[in-house]
Amino acid sequence: MIIFLSILLILISILYYYLMSNYDYFEKKNVPYDKPVLLFGNIRDRLLQKVCLHDFMQYYYMKYKNNHPICGVYEGRNPRYLVLDFNLVKDIFIRDFDHFTDRSLFNFKQADILKDLLLMSSGPIWKPTRAKLTPAFSSGKLKAMDVLIQRCGEQMSQHLLERKNPDEELEMKQFFGLFTLDVISNCAFGIESNPWKETDPELITAFRNFDSMTTLTRMRLLASLVLMPHYFRRFVTVWIFNKKTAYFIANIIRNTREYRLKNNQRRNDFLQLLLDISAQEEEEKPEHRLMDVDHVISQSILFMIAGFETSSTLLGFAAYELALNPEVQNTLRAEIKSVLEKHNNVCNYDAVQDMHYLELHHNYKHCYVFLILI
Repeated sequence: MIIFLSILLILISILYYYLMSNYDYFEKKNVPYDKPVLLFGNIRDRLLQKVCLHDFMQYYYMKYKNNHPICGVYEGRNPRYLVLDFNLVKDIFIRDFDHFTDRSLFNFKQADILKDLLLMSSGPIWKPTRAKLTPAFSSGKLKAMDVLIQRCGEQMSQHLLERKNPDEELEMKQFFGLFTLDVISNCAFGIESNPWKETDPELITAFRNFDSMTTLTRMRLLASLVLMPHYFRRFVTVWIFNKKTAYFIANIIRNTREYRLKNNQRRNDFLQLLLDISAQEEEEKPEHRLMDVDHVISQSILFMIAGFETSSTLLGFAAYELALNPEVQNTLRAEIKSVLEKHNNVCNYDAVQDMHYLELHHNYKHCYVFLILI
């Protein structure tokens, strides 16, 4: 028993030393940081979902921005730099970008349908992929999708007008989630979901649960950050999106791809751009083919999931601010009506560009045009 307890004490001491051994990193570098907590570092509240990522970042920014260009944060026992100075951020992303090409934070072993995500790719894969995807976001592409966005906005407006009880409170996060889902599915993949009629509740449910993680997944994520990060990131698969949602979307994309190829059907959307790149590579037969089937599915999943949550959240907060500031809302309404009169009451791409008071991204402006008019 004494030998067993002695060995156990030694092992505990070694583990404690291992977990604490890196907590003097920022002190040696003379970089400001908050005192870390054993096992969690500085991200305990984040992992326990007590604090959202934005509040977490804002805390460090507000605390250190006035006196320091950078600060340090421990993710488990791994030190990470947070860049606070805007000019330094510009240098990292522009002038000196060739030194900061890879995102080691996301360097996990990915599932088959996520292994080619642009967000996770290293420099040699990221650069050509990013170059090939850039044309999808040109002004010409947005103009070509204008009719689809208008149709989504009109369906949303009709849904509001047909509500049985117009005075009933409306949950804006859910409301804008449905609108965003409709726009993305139509403009990116040619899928007319029309969520207002709930013709495909399975699709809606899948997207609402895209960021839910099981307890086992959170444990794997914690282990990858704390215990043996290099081992876990190399051999253990960590899902950054809900597994069921990812496979559900992958099947939709795969079926849509096969249908278009089989029936020689074309649409002016994001998926078609990927299919055209894939066909061009197949014809030219480059040494290293980039846009194969798995790559197409990975980028499509990222496009759908990343655009869904960010857009719906942005619109929800913007609607909240408009409700708090009726004078801004009235000014915006007056501008929209005035501009639409010059464009034959058609809310197209060119009309939106003339709405200078409306400072939202092109894809989102149509939504506010319809809402403000109602």
